[in-house]
Amino acid sequence: MLMNKMDSLKLWESYHDDSLDKAKDVADFLQDEFCPLGADLIWSPEYFSWKLSKQNPAGQGFLAYALHEGKVIGSASLTKKRILLDGVEFIACEVGDTYTSELFRRKSKPKTLSEIDPNPESYLNKSIFGRLISELMSKSKDSDIPLVYGTPNKNSYPGYIKRLGFVEHKKYRNTTHYRPTVKLLISKYPFLKPFGDILMALELFSIQVQNVIYSKIINPKISVKYEMPSEADLNKLWLSVRPSKGFSLVRDFLYWKHRYADHPHSKYQFISFYSDKDLIALAVTRKSISRLNNSAIAIVEWMNEDSFRFGQILASTLNLYKNSNVNYFYVWLQSLSHNASIANRNFFFLKKQAPIIFADNLISRDLLENEKDMIFFLGSSDAI
Repeated sequence: MLMNKMDSLKLWESYHDDSLDKAKDVADFLQDEFCPLGADLIWSPEYFSWKLSKQNPAGQGFLAYALHEGKVIGSASLTKKRILLDGVEFIACEVGDTYTSELFRRKSKPKTLSEIDPNPESYLNKSIFGRLISELMSKSKDSDIPLVYGTPNKNSYPGYIKRLGFVEHKKYRNTTHYRPTVKLLISKYPFLKPFGDILMALELFSIQVQNVIYSKIINPKISVKYEMPSEADLNKLWLSVRPSKGFSLVRDFLYWKHRYADHPHSKYQFISFYSDKDLIALAVTRKSISRLNNSAIAIVEWMNEDSFRFGQILASTLNLYKNSNVNYFYVWLQSLSHNASIANRNFFFLKKQAPIIFADNLISRDLLENEKDMIFFLGSSDAI
């Protein structure tokens, strides 16, 4: 009986594809199984080339996948990132694109046992996700990558933490803050529909008032351009805000150009703020459709002089998209930070935890246990 049960298990094999020869097959698998109906394009061969090939200024990354009878049934990736830790620059990796076909989460097994752990009862030999991540982590060690981070969803989080030796940065408490629009409120609470015109007028009025307060009263000399700044201006701003302590991505002109301007299919909007022709702040936003009839504005990333207020970034973003007919605005913030308080006052009152995890080693433990500063945004992950 046991032999018959084992024979009925679906067999799979794991692979690495540094050449990206299977990138199209992996992208097709992900789009077909995990991209919701009506959503924007998420995965494509161009997407994997953008992040995992030499197009990436940080260097070539790693793609892993599992096959059953020649078809992709699971995937994972490591994307190289230029990182600052206590002012020292080095190459780290972000783990992502971790998906397994629902048909193979049970009643499947590898054709061959893992070389990392050949125990048949090991998680690496029972889980496609576990196998691919463990093999990518082995690749990162072989490449002398000292730090690996990720932003897992609720499905992959337990496997990372309980099975694969990752640790969450709980003291930072990364949180998604949502500001629902009147459109969303009416769709959820139909009894509000008779008051829709009044509510929308109030919504527009509050956005316009907030924008006037910043643009006409607090910072009347600030000019705004809706374009990417020049290389010289952006590098000058980066040098003035470059942190000497804690964790940050390297956010020079090369970073902003590759991450946003060169993305193969996601379209981002730059908002640049100038004082006497000097760039003092920069924000990137994106309008996206996550599923049919569900659109949102993400405040993806920003960089600003200390004298420039985060509230003005929110006000300018809300004003820019006030007639966009989206369901909500959202942003990642440290839960108890000053910026989070500002967001709360701007009606970003719905919250959801968005954990940041690190592969457990001496460097990540030092970062977490000593509560070093974290400069982290939606755009620090390739998921948006």
